[in-house]
Amino acid sequence: MSAFDRVLFRSLNMANAALAMPAVRGATIFDYGRHCALWISAFEILAHHDSGRNRADLSAVLDLLERKPHWFRQLNARRYTVRHRGRTRRTSLACKLYALLYQVRNDFLHGNPVDNRTLLLKESGRFIGHFAPLLYRCALRNYLDLHYVPPAPLEDQQAREAAQLAAHDYEEPQFDVEQALLLARVSPAAHVMLPRAHRVHRDRPRPHRDHRPRMRASLSS
Repeated sequence: MSAFDRVLFRSLNMANAALAMPAVRGATIFDYGRHCALWISAFEILAHHDSGRNRADLSAVLDLLERKPHWFRQLNARRYTVRHRGRTRRTSLACKLYALLYQVRNDFLHGNPVDNRTLLLKESGRFIGHFAPLLYRCALRNYLDLHYVPPAPLEDQQAREAAQLAAHDYEEPQFDVEQALLLARVSPAAHVMLPRAHRVHRDRPRPHRDHRPRMRASLSS
């Protein structure tokens, strides 16, 4: 087995453990904090190999998450700020969510004061751990360089149209993941009450590679 594959399956093993949510009855906030820590380990195993620096830290994981652009334009805008080791970095919503998850892990594992609010996003009230699997899917996509490769050659218009439909179907899971990430900014109650036209659109966006910030915003930590 190659080093690349060994890292992949080691990370998947950690992610599989993280997917085992704490039992509802009898679970404490510390169980959920440990759950977040397992997710961070799954990310860092991938980033440790991918960065080539023999070190997995917050910056290495953010680099991995930013390698490929998202399909949803809102997720490419670098509207958020992450501070790490004295450096400030402008980054996207997905990276900001990972940085918050990373901070939650540190708070629980390093013995910092914690309470129920430590696990919740201040802007929406959602549990930060719910976004970990979505972010991990993005990290896997980038680590594995997942993209649709059409059969070649595409000799006629019908074949090209069929390839476009196949590419759309291939990216469907990523569309769903990105749509779910956008809910980090919306409280569950507000999402239910929003008029249909103002909810996250089901229309599938075109790729967008413009990383220039469009407006200043902040997801509270």
